[in-house]
Amino acid sequence: MSGHAEAVVALAGRRIDAKDDAEPHFPLELVGQVEREIARAFSQLAPNYLVCSAACGVDLIALKVARQSGILFHIVLPFDRAKFKKTSVEDRPGNWSGLYEDLISEASKSGRLIELVGVGEGDAAYSAATAQIIETARLLAGGSSNVTAVAVTDTNPRTGHDATAELLALAARAGFAERTIEIPQGP
Repeated sequence: MSGHAEAVVALAGRRIDAKDDAEPHFPLELVGQVEREIARAFSQLAPNYLVCSAACGVDLIALKVARQSGILFHIVLPFDRAKFKKTSVEDRPGNWSGLYEDLISEASKSGRLIELVGVGEGDAAYSAATAQIIETARLLAGGSSNVTAVAVTDTNPRTGHDATAELLALAARAGFAERTIEIPQGP
């Protein structure tokens, strides 16, 4: 780069709603609208790097936008890619598997895929991945404060573990700027 600090986005957001979700958070039919909002945010923030996981929904949409925009992306998974695909990509509506495989392959070939090992199961593994997203973003920024935590979320409170809220809390402690993109709700 020409002497300026690297701009980095650390991102987390909602997964696509399961077919039987009583409370909508991210309905499949809003994918195009959310993709446009993420593209708009990336255009304004002009990051050199995106760091996030690769779950169906916001993660994969953001990675797709990054690839189309020439933004280098780093993917952090809480465990191996096959297990993650089964538990966080294929378990929801939509055709996410091909995009997931392409992005994982690209990140792996370029040395930008982190598959955590031995960090536990369930919420503990996802918390470890969120902490790794923050740390990777910090390292990529090279000591600059040019890191923005982007949360793509909704107004419906979640029950249980909320990786998006956790990312924002860790980002605040790290001194990152924050930006929230709200997923529209209702018809």
